[in-house]
Amino acid sequence: IGVESDRNDKDVLIQSPVGFQIWDNFFCLYFTVEVALRFSAFRRKLDSLKDGWFKFDSVLVVLMVLETWVLSVVFLAIGISGFSLPTGPLKLFRMLRLARLVRLMRSFPELLTLVNGIRVACRAVVSSLVLVVILIYVFAIVLHMFLKENHSVSDNFGTLGLCMWTLFMNGLWMDNIRELMDQLRDHDEWVMICVFTLFTLIATITVMNMLIGVLCEVVSAVKAEQEESTAIDLMKSTVLVMLKNLDEDGGGDISRDELQRMLDDAAALQVLEELSVDGVYLTELMEMYYEEPDAILTIEFVMELILALRGERTVTMKDLIDSQTFSRWELKSRMEEQDRKLEFCMVQMLRQMSAQAESSGSPAALLSGGNFVTARGSLGISQSEDPSRA
Repeated sequence: IGVESDRNDKDVLIQSPVGFQIWDNFFCLYFTVEVALRFSAFRRKLDSLKDGWFKFDSVLVVLMVLETWVLSVVFLAIGISGFSLPTGPLKLFRMLRLARLVRLMRSFPELLTLVNGIRVACRAVVSSLVLVVILIYVFAIVLHMFLKENHSVSDNFGTLGLCMWTLFMNGLWMDNIRELMDQLRDHDEWVMICVFTLFTLIATITVMNMLIGVLCEVVSAVKAEQEESTAIDLMKSTVLVMLKNLDEDGGGDISRDELQRMLDDAAALQVLEELSVDGVYLTELMEMYYEEPDAILTIEFVMELILALRGERTVTMKDLIDSQTFSRWELKSRMEEQDRKLEFCMVQMLRQMSAQAESSGSPAALLSGGNFVTARGSLGISQSEDPSRA
């Protein structure tokens, strides 16, 4: 595009040098084949209407075809018939070629982040610019009131408009401010020097730097939002597809075995690793939700849970509450496990004591045997139950 605008002075392609005609037709054919292949890759052709980049590229290709082939045929036919059309509007039509530069954002997502950040920050930018305009107007009134009688500086402060222009160029952009300050100093306008310096401190140093900070904050927020969107898209294209395939009855619920099969899949583990999700912690967390034998979870809940466990997320109050809930459940489970182990050890010990009492027949041993019976009752074990059940 740049070479053609610099070297080609013809408005119509068929009048351009042969080299430009060859390259224009080559690029038109190349991008047309590209869009056709991408369209054929859609299993359902209507899904192409949901792809924003495909629609954008298709519009660019249509414009390219109109400019390269259709208009060339039209002008060739008009030239044969002896008519002539103005070619001036074609320059505006060919400016649409610059829209192809937007395709670079597909290769450099950082550019798209900056553009979205500027779009989101438009309100803050406009508010800051309005504040700057108000400051220029207020300080221009002050400067004009005190300097309008001084004809030596009338070129810069003779009218209110000149005062605003001087503040805009020399004060806001710091353009040649040294000469302006020296001019005011030569006429002993020390108060106006202080006023002009105050405007520079407020408008240029404070407001403009504050605007830079707002832009940085907005870009950071937009980047975090895009990372969240990218993670969701990755989950939808991989884990969600796996969960739907594992959902045998199609009810949207996932059992413990179905989820475990997903966690055993190598592709799913790779996706979890890309999302910085701790697979071990996810497995332990599933133990809590599947504590009941017949417990089931919805696919939506599993997706939200995996997204919430991403390592790069900012910690929220909900994360802290969920962590405390899991800690209490794990502590309770460990205590119950220790109780079962203790019960089993006590039953084994009392069983040995009972066996010794029956073999020796001594009163002390028989008393121990009676204590064994009492201990079994206190543990909630009936006489007919096997002590090994613990």
